[in-house]
Amino acid sequence: MATILSDEQAIKIVKEKPNSNVIARGLIYESRLRLYTEVLQKDEIQQEYAYSELLQSMANTLHKDKYQSTLKFISYPLPIVNITRDISADLERVFDARNANFSFTAPSDTAQERVNKLLGRLKVRAYINRVGKQVMKNRPNTFVVLDKDDKGEVYIVTVYNKDIVAFEWEDIESGTLSYICYKHSKILNESGKEVQLYAVYDSMSYRVISEDGTNVSLIKNNYHNLGACPAKPFIQTRLNTSNIFDRYNPFAPTLSSMATWTLFYIYSNFAEHYGVFPIVEKPKEACDNDDCEDGYISVALENGDMSRPVVCVSCANNKLMGAGTLYEYDPANYKDEQDVGGALRFVSPPTENLEFENGQQQRRESFIKKNTTGVDDNMSTEAVNADQVRAVMESRRKPLMFFSNEFSILDKWLTETAEKLQDSVDISVYSNYGTEWFLLSESDIIKLFNDSKVAGMPESELDELYSLLRETKYKSNPTKLERLVIENNLNPAPYSTIEECYKKNEKGVMTLETLAIKANFTRYIKRFERENIDLVEFGSDALQSGRLKFSQKIENIYSELIKYSKEDVSKNNEGEQLEL
Repeated sequence: MATILSDEQAIKIVKEKPNSNVIARGLIYESRLRLYTEVLQKDEIQQEYAYSELLQSMANTLHKDKYQSTLKFISYPLPIVNITRDISADLERVFDARNANFSFTAPSDTAQERVNKLLGRLKVRAYINRVGKQVMKNRPNTFVVLDKDDKGEVYIVTVYNKDIVAFEWEDIESGTLSYICYKHSKILNESGKEVQLYAVYDSMSYRVISEDGTNVSLIKNNYHNLGACPAKPFIQTRLNTSNIFDRYNPFAPTLSSMATWTLFYIYSNFAEHYGVFPIVEKPKEACDNDDCEDGYISVALENGDMSRPVVCVSCANNKLMGAGTLYEYDPANYKDEQDVGGALRFVSPPTENLEFENGQQQRRESFIKKNTTGVDDNMSTEAVNADQVRAVMESRRKPLMFFSNEFSILDKWLTETAEKLQDSVDISVYSNYGTEWFLLSESDIIKLFNDSKVAGMPESELDELYSLLRETKYKSNPTKLERLVIENNLNPAPYSTIEECYKKNEKGVMTLETLAIKANFTRYIKRFERENIDLVEFGSDALQSGRLKFSQKIENIYSELIKYSKEDVSKNNEGEQLEL
């Protein structure tokens, strides 16, 4: 049911700012994401709430002296960003689906022209691509608003968590809003005082309300024809069932793991300096402060008493162990040593702990990657057959399918709603960000192909992997891709070596003419192109017109290759050397 606010209710929302507590918690949630996914320098990171949480976690687990020493070994930006940057790049594959599809139907040719003009101006998919990359990384609580300018032209407004003032759901599961209130802009009043303007949009009105610290008043109320609030969250899926505001982000389930990885990176960095700078140990000399006794100083008072003992600064400086520390020991504790004068000893801490921790960090990194992208670095290289490859790719598809679904919903809503607001025309939009992506790198596929071949997998499975490699490597070069498809169909044994083909010939499963094509494939293809035309262009006009099928094209070219091979075989029978 559509929600229609009165002017008084809209003003009350600005005054009272309902749900401000959950909005503030959303800022903390996004700060945690930003800490581990964004390149922040020291002065920037110190402004993040999540950074103070991280330091407090260190303070709660370390001795206060050790905590202060460890702080010196924090590097900026946090190294975890290198891991999450790679993960983000994997997630952004959602915009490169091979089967993405977008279309719409309008009630008339005139309406279709208007929609095309509107889409050309709004560039909805370019907008989702640009803003969506930030939303995917660390701004899940972003909202999208369709506003109108003074000329009545619809335009898209991005409203981040920091600018949200109040909201109310019409349907929390579908992301339908009853109203939204956000910081619109700032202006100067007649006296030069800065005034905050708020937008309060419901199912009937675009209201702008001013707040100057004392007065809250309505300054604009423009009606719209949508019959629903012209705003929607960028991400529809909720973070959890108890939180009414925060939206889901794939990094969210691994926040604690990323914090742990970061903490132990700092600890390892601190501990590593022990190995680089060994501790120097020497006999302790007498303290240069005559009033010092076992590290404490007391002085005589006028009344004859002694003052309360305080720590000797000279002695205290030697208590905290660290990289390059000079430690002085009491010779009296080493009775077996008759002469310790001038003795120096270098103490190098064991490295086993660091080696163990490096392994732990690698396991934490794999956990983070597996729980965000669906796969870690080792899974693709462990797969050796088609079923395992499909399992790897299915794991990688899951997070991409999530965003594909989210962006498809948003694209459909933006296009249909913008046209309704602009021209009062109902259109039907089909939006699909796709289900098929290039999920493995070229090196991954080559490794899988070689492993599958060694394992003796059927040629049908090798063919699947080769097709995947071909499409991955040349996805931006369709002409090269088409040529490779043609060559693959012409090659009599594309996945066998020359030596393997010799054995096939010896066993009678490959003719001498076919073996000659395999052995002289590149030479024969070049000869064909010299005598005819480029492989891709050969028969292309007939293919496009439907007068020639692809299979017929391959047969025509292959018949020429057979002629070349028979010539060579004939020469061999006459005593000339067959080129193989």
